[in-house]
Amino acid sequence: MPLVNHFYKWTLMALLLLNTACATTVVHQGCYVADEQLQGVYSGQCQGSKAHGWGKAEGSATGDVYEGEFKEGFLEGKGTYVWSDGDKYIGEFKNSMAEGRGVLIYANGQRAEGRWQKNRLVQ
Repeated sequence: MPLVNHFYKWTLMALLLLNTACATTVVHQGCYVADEQLQGVYSGQCQGSKAHGWGKAEGSATGDVYEGEFKEGFLEGKGTYVWSDGDKYIGEFKNSMAEGRGVLIYANGQRAEGRWQKNRLVQ
């Protein structure tokens, strides 16, 4: 999968997150997870009914899975995000976006590694 297509996937994920208030509600088991792509089943630490600390979220509609750190329902800190197509990002997150050091590994084995800012590889 070309790198450009994956940036589209990140951008779509960010737009869906921003439009959460207008989206259809997904029944979620466990603490609240802000990322719509990961709403479904959550297991892990909670604070104030939101995913907070270490946990795992699995999107029932998408098949996407994230395991790592959360803060007030958002992906925050170190973690691994695996898309249903087999692509995965391992690294740091901030406000549910790739931010900091990380590596994107495509299902075909190609890699994009370095420093990420708002879901974009910057160096």
